[in-house]
Amino acid sequence: MPAHRATYRVNRTPHQVFDVIGTNVYANHPKWEAEVVEIRPITPGPVRLGSEAVMVRQERGKQSETTYVVTAFEPDRVIAFAQDHPAMSFALRFQLAPAGADASDLTIDVRIGLKGALKLAMPLFMLQLPGRTDRITREMIALVEGRSATQPVVSNPVEALAQG
Repeated sequence: MPAHRATYRVNRTPHQVFDVIGTNVYANHPKWEAEVVEIRPITPGPVRLGSEAVMVRQERGKQSETTYVVTAFEPDRVIAFAQDHPAMSFALRFQLAPAGADASDLTIDVRIGLKGALKLAMPLFMLQLPGRTDRITREMIALVEGRSATQPVVSNPVEALAQG
């Protein structure tokens, strides 16, 4: 099963990060992952454990829809999702830990279960997963920090102002 885990420093508090990637994930996810066209909530009300939504994706000229469920939801700490598509299962977990007064460590866990003939592509998935995860995560962090993804991540806000 292809899997990838990485930790990133985010120059925002866990509460600020979770507000973007947890509490308001439906509105924000399409902003950090270009392949996601929209997220349509199925479960009414705020995002919470057990919430379901439909993710609409546009990849390689094809549009697809898949339903996912929130499998963990601990405000300011953890949000996780799972989806079971006919071709693959997918699990994604974001975990936050304080890293000083104004920063967080964000750990991303991605697991993909390939099914049927797609299992033959496992080596390709294993090769592409780290780079794809990194690209999407850097876009997410840029959104959280309110900067362009092409701007460097810096730990000193004064330095960031001088660069931006």
